Amino acid sequence: MFGAPGHATCGSGHLPPASGAPKPGIAARTLEPPALPLISVTRSQIPGPSMLIYREFHFEAAHYLPSARAGHPNARIHGHSFRVRISVEGEPDPETGLVMHFDDLAAAIADAREALDHRLLNEVEGLRAPTLELVALWLWNRLSNRVPGLAEIHVARDTCHEGVVYRGPQNPSRMAAE
Repeated sequence: MFGAPGHATCGSGHLPPASGAPKPGIAARTLEPPALPLISVTRSQIPGPSMLIYREFHFEAAHYLPSARAGHPNARIHGHSFRVRISVEGEPDPETGLVMHFDDLAAAIADAREALDHRLLNEVEGLRAPTLELVALWLWNRLSNRVPGLAEIHVARDTCHEGVVYRGPQNPSRMAAE
């Protein structure tokens, strides 16, 4: 019996077959979608960048959190494998078809990676309290003048199933657009 205790009621095949005839007491009606005007839009009329490209890199590092309470594991030096994704937003160049050449992005990232890889992050200038949030902010500050169109920085510790996404400093015009 349909809907009886102990019987599946969703997708169980117990529904009666559909028929084209309306049920008694229910008037048949045809649903027509409202007519929408056709609008022609070219890409040049849509404001803002159209593509998001990214490059990922990994680094290994140790850290401790000075704000952790005494005896907490985070108060002791420990290490992580970090995964970072740097995203750049922009329109492809009409001649090259590229938002940014990936080799240029890799070159901009290389010295930031070198400054973090196999280091004690607390000793890296600007990272005395190296939380995921502050590592993302540190990377943004390091890359924003070297990477035009820098849009997002993702920093993750995959083995911990956690991460952060930083989209840069908020300003009134950016907040109004979102």
